Amino acid sequence: MENRPNSICCDRAVYDVSDKTVVFDIANNYNLLSGISEHLDCHKKEVDTDKTTIEVKTISLNDLLEKNNAPSFIE
Repeated sequence: MENRPNSICCDRAVYDVSDKTVVFDIANNYNLLSGISEHLDCHKKEVDTDKTTIEVKTISLNDLLEKNNAPSFIE
């Protein structure tokens, strides 16, 4: 985040509703191939071969933008 000093990190999964607890699979053998377990679809087989599973809370995109005072127009 050094090159983006105004960035905000969020430790929640962006989902259609906020405050739901979901199972999140992190692929240990594929970079950047991770997601909410029930929505991995065609990638589930690859992720399931070697993964770390955690539970995370969700946040809706609207709630995330509102919480962080996002501008009303984003280019």
